[in-house]
Amino acid sequence: MNQQEIPEIEIHHAILHILDFTTQLNVLSQQELDLNADMIYGYVFQHIYRTLEDAGQHHVSFGEESNLLRAIRDYRQGKSSFIDLADGIAERFISFFQDHPDLQAFDLLIVDYTVNFHKYISFYVLENTQAWTHQVDNSAGILKNDIIEHHAVLPSPTRKAKTYAAINLSTEEIRYCDAMKTGADKNPRILYHVLECTENKSATEVVKIIKEIVSDVAEEHDENPALLLSQTKNFIMQRTEESSSFALEDLSREIFEDKPEIKEVFKERVASVELPERVDLGPQDAKKMSARQKIRTDTGIEISVPVEYFSDPDYVKFINNPDGTITIELRHVGKIIHRK
Repeated sequence: MNQQEIPEIEIHHAILHILDFTTQLNVLSQQELDLNADMIYGYVFQHIYRTLEDAGQHHVSFGEESNLLRAIRDYRQGKSSFIDLADGIAERFISFFQDHPDLQAFDLLIVDYTVNFHKYISFYVLENTQAWTHQVDNSAGILKNDIIEHHAVLPSPTRKAKTYAAINLSTEEIRYCDAMKTGADKNPRILYHVLECTENKSATEVVKIIKEIVSDVAEEHDENPALLLSQTKNFIMQRTEESSSFALEDLSREIFEDKPEIKEVFKERVASVELPERVDLGPQDAKKMSARQKIRTDTGIEISVPVEYFSDPDYVKFINNPDGTITIELRHVGKIIHRK
């Protein structure tokens, strides 16, 4: 999906539950949100829209014994209501966190919606943020404007939710991000347990591993790792612009076209860490991760070059000197701009 495209999102149901494990004041709403109110519909829409393309999300499946999967199927078949399903999701959080009173309070937004004819159930963890507001006090008979602290402010709709899950009702596939923490555990993998899903890697993790493998095999075979990394990044950017995904087989074929020995080592390393054959990555996320190639020399000089120039000898040329050192030439530079 290009940045200019607005997907066709139709919201059918939405509900908000309040979960506060510190005070044990968990309030499960008995009514859905009023989607006829423009402000509410817009708030829910923004949270859906901002998580549609997220390179950090995991693509996973339900485990065979997942209780949530059974609840999802009952809802899809009309055996239970949306509120029944939403209550069950909230209860899973409540049950899991009975022993975690240090978890930050949050609101749980649960939504039934359709995106481009695909129907989803999603839930978003809206962590309460600390904020300040004014208060008018007239208790003493005179007006006094004061400043008070507020601890239950929902995140702005312009900010992408850090923790969420989107379940495709047809394929039963899950996309999720989990940034929740407790005082005792900075990586409790909360959604992993709530969803009862299988393990998988996010697109961000996969691309990071690919870069590490390319760099390692290049150094092992006396190749220029910076050059091969720039070619890898350029490949990812070009392919994701065309189809929002790329195949590792195509990457290895193009990057190591004239290096069959390194190609085989690369494929063996990829297989050993069980990377997916195809990586789904939106063009905007690919550009963020791959737009520039940075190198640092042993003399402390750092260079940041756009990847489309890095592997083009008309702009950047690497020269291997007889004494074993490397000369880097920056060519066709029209002006040098001093940055403060």
